Parts: sequence; C-alpha cells; structure tokens
Amino acid sequence: MATPPTESGPAALELRECPGCGLLHPKKPTLTPSEVAYLTAYAIASIYTYHSRGGILPKPVRNGRGNPRWSACAIAKWLHGTLSPDELQPVREAGVPTR
Repeated sequence: MATPPTESGPAALELRECPGCGLLHPKKPTLTPSEVAYLTAYAIASIYTYHSRGGILPKPVRNGRGNPRWSACAIAKWLHGTLSPDELQPVREAGVPTR
C-alpha cells in the first residue's frame, strides 16, 4: 500500500511558470533544504555545505535556528544561471582561532 504524498514530497513540488520571474519552479514561495536538494539533484548534505560556505546558493529568505528557506524564484534563477552575484549569499570568512 502506497503512502500518500507529503507536503514536501515530489507531488507537492509541481512546477509551474511563475508570473513574476517567468521561470518554471514549484508553486510554494519558499523551499526547505530537502526541497532544494530534490530540485537540484544534489545531496542534502551538499545543500547545507553550500549554505554554510556562502557564495554558491542564493541568500536565504529565512534562516532561523539553522533551518534556512530559499525563495523558489531565486532557486530557479540559480539553476538557469541568471542569478546576479549580489543575490548570492556572502562568502563566510574562515574562522581563525585566537589564543
């Protein structure tokens, strides 16, 4: 017996053309790391690594308690290569421990 699709499963991520950006992306306005991993075919660990390094993914819309959310339009632009550099998450400085 199959389980019904969940809110973050493939059935919930049906692509549609956005009237704002003109690109295909899910109807949901914000995407969780697991949804971004599903759309990009990256491992979820890679999404968290790219988020922590900065300079790769778009800036998150919300980043409360280590649970980032990205705009569906920004992820679509990132996948199409049309995201401007100022829309990327800033690169984090390497922390050097002080003694």
